Amino acid sequence: MKKLFIIRHGQTFCNEKGCFTGLKDDLLTDLGKEQSRLLAGVLLEESITKVYTSKLRRTLDTAQPFMDLAELGHTAYDYFNERDLGPFNGHPTREVFQKYPDFADITFNAPVNDLGVENTLDFIDRIKKGIGILDSDTEENLALFTHGGTIRTLVPILTNTPIENNTSIKNTSVTVLKKNDDQDFYSVEVLASTDHLD
Repeated sequence: MKKLFIIRHGQTFCNEKGCFTGLKDDLLTDLGKEQSRLLAGVLLEESITKVYTSKLRRTLDTAQPFMDLAELGHTAYDYFNERDLGPFNGHPTREVFQKYPDFADITFNAPVNDLGVENTLDFIDRIKKGIGILDSDTEENLALFTHGGTIRTLVPILTNTPIENNTSIKNTSVTVLKKNDDQDFYSVEVLASTDHLD
């Protein structure tokens, strides 16, 4: 059986301020570092043998405490980066929605937009390239440290099941997917758990 442990990064300064982070290479806050430390001890019990991250520093910084304990390295791919929000990377969410009340419709859901935002079809195509890498890995227990938007897109592709809109993908939440060799899709064992923070 193959297991994927999919983890959102710890709290960043953009998260704390209520900004779109996107491809802004933001740093973890002190709280984000503490979340990552608490997460590391829990992941150590899971016999994870391979770690993947996005190319953005916040995912590596979140993974580092676990990798130090487990004595593992990592492989980073931009396929697992957050959605590129173009000129809105790092901008306050409230300001963006005040200026563009239909922001999602004119950017994410539009086949083409002139605002420089990665649309959903392109985002999915990019993530599917990352899935190809995960699928070809023969290790049984893999960890992927990535981003909220990426997880919301990645998990439905892997499970062939949508995530409910009201599901919160909090900082350092852990989603665990499992799949037998004879299965085409993963099943959800744990969805967006933050039990390690309690």
